[in-house]
Amino acid sequence: MAFRFVSPFSDCLPVCLEERCFSGIFVIPCLCPYYHDEPKESEVPYFLAQELIPGYLEGMEGTYCPPKGYFVADERPEAFAAFESTFPLKEKHLSAGQLPQFCQSCGMPLTQDADCGCEADGRPNFDYCSYCYKEGAFTGDYTMEGMAECCSQFVDHYNKESGQRLTREAYKEMLLGFYPRLKRWR
Repeated sequence: MAFRFVSPFSDCLPVCLEERCFSGIFVIPCLCPYYHDEPKESEVPYFLAQELIPGYLEGMEGTYCPPKGYFVADERPEAFAAFESTFPLKEKHLSAGQLPQFCQSCGMPLTQDADCGCEADGRPNFDYCSYCYKEGAFTGDYTMEGMAECCSQFVDHYNKESGQRLTREAYKEMLLGFYPRLKRWR
């Protein structure tokens, strides 16, 4: 086999995009084949391939389409819903020892369920902390700069946890460098 499709879901790979390219795993549109549901020119971050023979995909063009019947839910949605209802409800929880996730608004580590915000119906929201997100909405109407200003008051806690000695201004600058990577500020 000269190449393989790695995964339709980038979250299955515990490496960042730069590491994927280094390891020979590429976002497919960089190599010419494209995913059938997306425009040819779009970069689809969940559609990945790895060349097993270097240069094999060079100059190739094509369209990838999952085999018929691959998406069972699309073919027979009622039967799939009935089948899926036989399994227990899936719940996500943060566990002790798990690498922390970070609030996608302020950057606070989320290390236990109680750290997480909640939806209007009370379900936890694992993207945002309980300070930034309550009852299905953000708690403050911040700009990215305003959030950095607000969070810079916790520089002493950060310094204690990290062993660093940042000033409030240096901490704010660090946050402003980090925040563009967070979901709320993209």
